[in-house]
Amino acid sequence: MKRTSKKIRERPHLSDASIGELTQGTIFNCVRVPRYPDTMAVGVVITARCDIAQNKYPILNFVPAVPLSEWFKKDGLTLLIEAERKAILAKITQVLKDAQISPALLDSVDLAKIAEVHFPKDAANKAAKKLAERFEKAASEMSTFASLLESDDSDKIFDWFAKNKVKDVKGIITRLSKHEVSGYYFLEHLHKDEDQPSFVCLLRDVSAISRDLSEKIAKGLSSAGLEGHFNNSETGLFNISNDDLSMPISCIGSPTIEHLMQTFSSLFGRIGLEDPDADFLDSIVTNLSEKNEG
Repeated sequence: MKRTSKKIRERPHLSDASIGELTQGTIFNCVRVPRYPDTMAVGVVITARCDIAQNKYPILNFVPAVPLSEWFKKDGLTLLIEAERKAILAKITQVLKDAQISPALLDSVDLAKIAEVHFPKDAANKAAKKLAERFEKAASEMSTFASLLESDDSDKIFDWFAKNKVKDVKGIITRLSKHEVSGYYFLEHLHKDEDQPSFVCLLRDVSAISRDLSEKIAKGLSSAGLEGHFNNSETGLFNISNDDLSMPISCIGSPTIEHLMQTFSSLFGRIGLEDPDADFLDSIVTNLSEKNEG
């Protein structure tokens, strides 16, 4: 029986770049992102396709995209750190609740003092000792993690996550691939049929350049052609070496570009509501449990 090869999903949909032309979805190189000063980024054009086609755009808008490996050292690392802080704090809060102590105590009393007063190691009964052990463990995790962050070394901190929190790192990548991380858009690669690094679009870092500059990029812009011909706000968005050109390198095709634009629009057009009160939700669960027991 003949075996059929597994069909490879085409993600993202890409087409060859057209030199001399920029359109919505065009990817061009040599972009500098102020928040990523040492990273060679690319730009993804988001100006409406019809406006470009009819020459009705005074400025061209684009969002930068950085390599996934670099994203994990900054924005991705921030997400991991915030999640870890919340996870450790949740453990401490739960111990306090189990001991019938208000978590509000954390706002005014440090962990060492709370442990000394409420969770003595020489507690009289087994239940109290177990609570003390749980609190000590969670407090130790908080202290260890705080010490790690004090190093302010992104490589060291990410290595810690890669070693100790593999599930969390994988979770971020999985959520990115499903476009579930707000403010970012994942691109598996930038070129067709090539094994290239994955990139992450920074949807909040929208930039604008003049139509004149965009037209020069479409044809290939050298560092000499950039410097002295445009204002500093524009030239600061590029990092073109002497032997390189900022030019179209690829183009995101349909339906990926439409999905990217939908994600971008939802980011700025969505309506946000406050989360429901946690205690209120707990009371609902308690009431339901009591009714079922009755």
